[in-house]
Amino acid sequence: MTASSRWIFVVVGILLCSVVVGAGLLALEAHLAPFPGSGDDPAVADRKLDALEASTFRWQAIYLPLMQLGICVGIGLLISGRFAWLQNIGASLYVLGLVFVHHATVSFKSAYIFVPTYLALGAVLATVVRWKAKGKGVNFQF
Repeated sequence: MTASSRWIFVVVGILLCSVVVGAGLLALEAHLAPFPGSGDDPAVADRKLDALEASTFRWQAIYLPLMQLGICVGIGLLISGRFAWLQNIGASLYVLGLVFVHHATVSFKSAYIFVPTYLALGAVLATVVRWKAKGKGVNFQF
């Protein structure tokens, strides 16, 4: 396997793993926090709405940051060479979509802030992990 085909294989593999993990978490959250129905008793509907708010918080505070952290570390450690930031963007497409959707449930302004934040910080983190893995350390001299 050539170096270029290896990094494409790793990026696509991490992307597919994030899709599988994300789909599993979506199924888990659909079970833990079902949508209220039109025929629900008001007390039941209130409990379901509270569960949906808790689900949104879990996505924003736990699942999405951990998934992005795993992608960044995986890209940084599994591929050698340059362009960690670009490879991280390719591997993070599904997570970035989830970030947009889950923050847009709160507000579109929140989504427009967090998607670029995840994009930029993920690219920086993947690059730093790669630099550390290569043993060079971080050197910001241009």
